[in-house]
Amino acid sequence: APKGESFTFEDCAVFQIQSVANIAMPVDSQFADSSNRMLKLEMTDGAHTCYAIEYSPIPALSVSLQKGYKVCVRNVRVV
Repeated sequence: APKGESFTFEDCAVFQIQSVANIAMPVDSQFADSSNRMLKLEMTDGAHTCYAIEYSPIPALSVSLQKGYKVCVRNVRVV
């Protein structure tokens, strides 16, 4: 999609986690697990870096995920 336009991943797009932070917490607590959370994931496909926000809890994700964890993203709108 041209720059500035949104699109939807229909099929599975695989990304590698670079970092995870809980942006619902103060900066000094963003890397500690908490029940009150909104995770920000920095991810790469090997060529590009992108960011994802967890709006509702996904049990398989946590701030303790190691760099290199792979995720499949599908049926999401990308802005």
